[in-house]
Amino acid sequence: MATGGDSTTFFQRLAGTLLWSLLLKVFTFTLTTVFTRLVAPDVRGVTFYLDLYVDFLGFLAKEAVRNAVLRSTMRTADLGSQPNRRRCLMDVIFLFNSAMWSVVCAAVMLAINEGCAWLVGTERYLLPSLLGVLSRLETPMKRSSVALTVIFFVLGLLFQAAAEPKVCLLQSLMQYRTRVSAESTALSCRLMLLLAAAVGAPSILQSRPLLVASAAHFVYGAAYFAVFERSWSTAARRAKTSPSGTDNNDDALVRVLTALHLEGELEGRMGGLSFVTLPLMIQQARRLGATWWQFFSESAMRVLLTEGEKFALAALGTLTEQGIFDAVTNLGGIVARLVFRLWEETCFARWSSMMSGSGDGGDNNKKEGSVSSSSRLKRWETCYTLLESMLGVAIQVSMAFAVFGPPLSQPLLKLLYSDRWGSSESAAVLTRLCLALPLMALNGLLEAFVRGTSSTNGLRRAKFAMFVTSGMYVGSCFALLSATDRGVVGLMEALMIATAVRLLCSSWLIQREHHDLRTAENIPAAGSWNPTLRAFVWLPPLFWGGIVALAAVSWSVLEFHLVKVSLVPIMLVAKLLGLLVVYACVAVIFDGPSRLLSNAARRLFRLRR
Repeated sequence: MATGGDSTTFFQRLAGTLLWSLLLKVFTFTLTTVFTRLVAPDVRGVTFYLDLYVDFLGFLAKEAVRNAVLRSTMRTADLGSQPNRRRCLMDVIFLFNSAMWSVVCAAVMLAINEGCAWLVGTERYLLPSLLGVLSRLETPMKRSSVALTVIFFVLGLLFQAAAEPKVCLLQSLMQYRTRVSAESTALSCRLMLLLAAAVGAPSILQSRPLLVASAAHFVYGAAYFAVFERSWSTAARRAKTSPSGTDNNDDALVRVLTALHLEGELEGRMGGLSFVTLPLMIQQARRLGATWWQFFSESAMRVLLTEGEKFALAALGTLTEQGIFDAVTNLGGIVARLVFRLWEETCFARWSSMMSGSGDGGDNNKKEGSVSSSSRLKRWETCYTLLESMLGVAIQVSMAFAVFGPPLSQPLLKLLYSDRWGSSESAAVLTRLCLALPLMALNGLLEAFVRGTSSTNGLRRAKFAMFVTSGMYVGSCFALLSATDRGVVGLMEALMIATAVRLLCSSWLIQREHHDLRTAENIPAAGSWNPTLRAFVWLPPLFWGGIVALAAVSWSVLEFHLVKVSLVPIMLVAKLLGLLVVYACVAVIFDGPSRLLSNAARRLFRLRR
């Protein structure tokens, strides 16, 4: 079982990483806002299309490999003894050879996708591609510019994939700050290049936006790779200067590299890349192939589900429509990117480590197949305790944005992006995103819990549920855009419904996994109610009354306009202060919504013991 010290350390690392991520992402968001004010919507549409393509290929190439690798235990205990150092060395070698398959997957998927787009035709091909965005440009590009665009794009994608061995190593050691710094540094470099083009060469950006966007992605990939290389080299220097501190050093990466140094396996390794050999890569592919395929198919369906509205818009919308959609959702989704995404990945790594035995003080040399059902049940319940705590915090954070976000949507758009972005349609899209945040926060944690703690049968059930919900969501997005006039507002409504369905599916999967573990131990099964429905039925009426009252008063603040002034910034500040006063009053009247939310979170999805 997890010790109190381990849990405290995990929460401290999570809080520190989230704070660091918040500070860095606010800086990059500021750069994005300035860039949006300087360019036309169609230019923003090109960057949106290319971002979607890079995220699509990168997510599929890296996510499945990373999840499969992180389910294996990284043995770092007692590195002062020679046998343990050898085991640690073998773990690092296997991890590097497994994670390097991300580069192969990225190259193969890029070639297959572009080939399919060429065979089917860009007008009928529904997935993003370089050929697709080239066909939508108003000004045709020269062959030399097209060649440079392809080179920049491919190199940027491969640079990101090549950093995966070090990403997986750091995450297996529960060190997340380097990745946050790498993503923020790379994004800052990319945005600075785009801003330099928008300010210094606006004619080039307007006439050849795809070339500039591809060059920016190349800079992103190179900077991302460079940050991890620097982290490795810095830790390697520390390991060489203090080889005796294998167990006393607080930096887990330094301890691991110190063990490698004492084994004579750190010198001349080119940042660890020389660990990678073709025979070992093939061996790891055979060992983890089935798990990789399960995670790959699940990741493909997950990216279609979470980004389904973007794929539909990229296939059926114009570049101008895509630019407007991207600018609005970039503001509305900042919370999901700042907190929820990193939060989910951090918790997934923690749950995977706890289930494999490395996070609870158990025998780290045990393989998953040799762990008894009793041990798995105890570890699962320990992970579930952590899930309850995470859900409690997620509800409080996301509900605050859901209540305060809608009244401030339109003035915030005008303040940040200027009046051309503050239309009623844009405000409606941002409002629906704010209302979807609680569902997104809860479902993201539940899906991470399912992926990190489920057995092979549980992963198959999750894969089937994801397949069904993905098909329904993507189909509804394409139908809304092609057969109705709801536009991007309809896409956001479909997203809310799909997220709610996914939340129910994740809740059922958790209940089913718990039922299987209890059945293996001949323990009476849990209650027959779905835990989500049971929790919501029995939530205290006072909790719902506080939320409804707070939401109603916040909307009345918007309508009444506490301060009638024409200056948007002053009006926005006045509304925000008014909402904070209302929130304080409701906190007193309803005996502290924060405490009520915490109590509700502890009941949410609780399985009857």
